[in-house]
Amino acid sequence: MASVSRREALLGLSAAAGLAACGSGPGSGSGANDYRKLGVAIAGVGGVVTRDVIPAIQRSKHCRLAGFVSGGSDKLRSLGKQFDVPENAQYTYEQFDRIADNPDIDIVYIALPNALHAEYTVRAARAGKHVLCEKPMAVTVEQCEQMIEACGRARRALAIAYRLHYSPHHQQLVRSVRENELGSLQIVRADIGYPLRGDGGWRLKRALAGGGVLLEQGVYPVYSARTLMGADPVEVLGYETRSDRQRFSEVEETVSWSMRFANGAVAHCAASYTVPANRVWAGGSAGWFALDEAYSLDGIEASTHKGGVRIGQVDQFVLQLDSLSQLVQDGKAPGAGISGMDGLRDVRIISAIYESIRTGGVVTLRT
Repeated sequence: MASVSRREALLGLSAAAGLAACGSGPGSGSGANDYRKLGVAIAGVGGVVTRDVIPAIQRSKHCRLAGFVSGGSDKLRSLGKQFDVPENAQYTYEQFDRIADNPDIDIVYIALPNALHAEYTVRAARAGKHVLCEKPMAVTVEQCEQMIEACGRARRALAIAYRLHYSPHHQQLVRSVRENELGSLQIVRADIGYPLRGDGGWRLKRALAGGGVLLEQGVYPVYSARTLMGADPVEVLGYETRSDRQRFSEVEETVSWSMRFANGAVAHCAASYTVPANRVWAGGSAGWFALDEAYSLDGIEASTHKGGVRIGQVDQFVLQLDSLSQLVQDGKAPGAGISGMDGLRDVRIISAIYESIRTGGVVTLRT
């Protein structure tokens, strides 16, 4: 049975208290012009990082690229030359702990395979650096707790890279629910999926991925559903489908699941490495609200029972980085929706869904 333990509650209090003294710049909430640009070192430089994260850092008002952590000196030299990062800010994974000696690095962006998130977050905190960790936060509840504890003890901020938190489309959907525009919310449907090309890389290796599509992509629907419902589910029921058992011998290919909430509302979700899907739909007693291309960086389309809704696009990565920088310099914990405790909540729910798949029955979560 999955549960919220007294230890986890204490972890949240400890992290918040520790972060009260973590301000690392002159911000102090006195105005946007008082914030300095914090140096960000990226651990794990894959395609998403070079395509989306680094350009976002370059466009950021409050962050700057200050270092790389990657495998092999040749790759590091190439990255350093391409993005103008000095050699003394280029680290192999074996050299990672040396970032403690680099005052130019304030934040470590953890963009490594899922199973490495916990280790490098703990090491970054011990090195005195704030952490922005990609979702999913980690692969087990215990690892999430270790990350929160390490950052709290070091008085460093821990934020999870939930870029959806900064999407105006998702914000409008949440507002519509909160302001009762849909009436009593009763059903959420959230689906994500794409055909995983080639050999799948680390995503098909359990030792690095920690799980399959449920952990890697299913975290998006889980986050969407509990954010819309304003609560965690009390029950989950999950199903797994594998059409290619040779390719998906170590991790799951497609998962569908339901989450029931205390008020009786239900979220039906799916995630797939085979089936294309990208939608969130929320329905209540007075109407519905839908997002198509919901989990994309752009091209998101909003519609309601009254017709289409025009909402401007934003750079979610830039807003995410600037928000963390300002929060760190104000000496505050990351805001609701992006904290380590939020990451823990999602991993706890995902762990319960895995348990349901294993046992074939409903799993109850206590709050």
